[in-house]
Amino acid sequence: MTPAASKIPPTSRIARTLACAATLALVALVAHAFPALAAPDLIVESLTLNPTTCANGTAVEITATIHNQGDSAADPSVTRIRINQDPATVGPDDTKLCSSLPTASLAPGASIEVVCTPTITGRPEGTNYVWAIADVNKEIGQVDTTNDRAPAALEVTAVQASDLIID
Repeated sequence: MTPAASKIPPTSRIARTLACAATLALVALVAHAFPALAAPDLIVESLTLNPTTCANGTAVEITATIHNQGDSAADPSVTRIRINQDPATVGPDDTKLCSSLPTASLAPGASIEVVCTPTITGRPEGTNYVWAIADVNKEIGQVDTTNDRAPAALEVTAVQASDLIID
């Protein structure tokens, strides 16, 4: 027993021990009675581009698979497709390729594909990143909104010169 503990009367030590035990029991009771609220959690499970290399002026088919990994159904939402040259992040100032793709309600564990086919224009040559952002308007009360986006690389090439010959 520590010197400080020996100065506390035994009845006070017992009372403190009982108070701690009662507090722990109350915390366990509250946790059991009020479990964490169920919520949807949409992620971009996959993002495919066809073709993956193109020149400006080319139509690219973009398919995003949106998956609800949450433990509650997700109401209908909107997926947006943007493009930039940053493999790490996407923002509201990046070019929109497909502004508002309706995304149906998803049960827990369910997935859906959303597809759009924009024409790539005004992009610099080199690697560009097409981003899919699920629940772009943050309207469905997700448990986690940091995992709603994913990129896919699109290689933009120079426009091929025409080989038209005029005699």
